[in-house]
Amino acid sequence: MQVALKSCGNPDHGQDPDRKYYLCEPNKIVDVSSYAEASKICREFIVKNDLGGGNWSGGQIYINGEYIAKVNYAGMIRSIDGSEVLFS
Repeated sequence: MQVALKSCGNPDHGQDPDRKYYLCEPNKIVDVSSYAEASKICREFIVKNDLGGGNWSGGQIYINGEYIAKVNYAGMIRSIDGSEVLFS
């Protein structure tokens, strides 16, 4: 399982939403072993890089390259259609 750690500029603050947040470390995809670990790593990335909700663009979870779920800003994980909470 992998999770994307990504940021973007917040247009509400005059930042370019097509580029990573200028104060943030590079976007990356990391291996994780569980939903709990994916949530923890995403929250650590958000806190470490001082991201606001408008700067968080990561959280996509993949298994064998297939996008299956997303970690939101608060660390909750939902299925990609949003119908099922997988971790909170």
